[in-house]
Amino acid sequence: MPVRCLLLAESDPARWEALLKLESHEEERRGSEQWRNDREGVAKLIPRFFKCENKWDEDEILRVVGIVQVNGHEVPLTEPSSVAIYNMASMLEHSCRPNLSKSFTNRGEVVIWAPNAIRRGERLSICYTDVMWTTGNRLEHLQQTKMFRCECERCNDPTEYETYFSALRCSGFQKDSKCKGYLLPVDKSQWTGEWKCLRCSKEVTGAAVVQILERARMDLEAMEKHREDHCNKYMKHYSKWLTSNHQFMVDVKISLSQVIGGNNPEAIKKIPYDKLMNKIKICQDLIALFEKICPAEARAFGATRFELHAALAELGRRSTEANNPAAAAVQLEDSLYNATECIRMLLHEPSVLMESKICAQARVNANTLKALLGIKE
Repeated sequence: MPVRCLLLAESDPARWEALLKLESHEEERRGSEQWRNDREGVAKLIPRFFKCENKWDEDEILRVVGIVQVNGHEVPLTEPSSVAIYNMASMLEHSCRPNLSKSFTNRGEVVIWAPNAIRRGERLSICYTDVMWTTGNRLEHLQQTKMFRCECERCNDPTEYETYFSALRCSGFQKDSKCKGYLLPVDKSQWTGEWKCLRCSKEVTGAAVVQILERARMDLEAMEKHREDHCNKYMKHYSKWLTSNHQFMVDVKISLSQVIGGNNPEAIKKIPYDKLMNKIKICQDLIALFEKICPAEARAFGATRFELHAALAELGRRSTEANNPAAAAVQLEDSLYNATECIRMLLHEPSVLMESKICAQARVNANTLKALLGIKE
């Protein structure tokens, strides 16, 4: 990609000039580990590999590499995903709780849209990192790749709107402790330093926190997320250290919401009532969390709304069979609402992605539900 960008100077001078106006943070990057790696692996490699020693100097190549890293958008249309630079989209500011969602067309064009109403005068923002990461991970990623420390409202609130998405349980670090408090960094700007319980004031070293999080991360990567028993085993084991809303637990809950009764359209009809209700609760908890920390995360919302819609539709079917039409009507109406919200959230997804197929199925299901409920267009 750096080579393609550099060649714009000859093939498309106007686009080259537009590219050079984008931020590279070349001075801030200079001397960092990433900069040294880029210098050896890109800036020195390109002239040798393409036998063009006199075409571009080292600083020019490193400037372009910086522009790509600072302004690049991951485009998930291929496997592995590609990176593209969009001139206008690069002008949008960052927030870890953005009010805009980003999608793409099948041709790779970027689509920026607002899932929720935006007040007049409110600043428009997208997220330069992953909203589903803990604060420590987001801060580290932004510092390394975008060269700035995030001071958004979410990052300045260690509790993340009282969801405790990045917190740990105090009891997991004390033998036989019954403390129900949560641990957070003593200094909110130092997520690798000391942590302290909000209830009993017990302090835990950053090294102990890192050890638990690294073990939980490795087990999460190693587990088979398509297996319900593996998901339940992980959650039971790590509930000693991780809050119910912690990033890793949420990752497993997302998998569980899809695995329970999700193998095929007939599978959900065969699951026991308690599992069906568990699926509904997991989806409702996830949606409540998303609304607090990432209200514009359309893909997560859309996929979870679909799972909730499917579970509620099945609950309505069972209520109908149990000769409880009043309960069935409420459940089917709720199912229709979630199907409609799923469609709204996934409307802009390209056809090559699974989310587009989920959206299409939600349309079919919504029409069926409208017929059952006697709703006319």
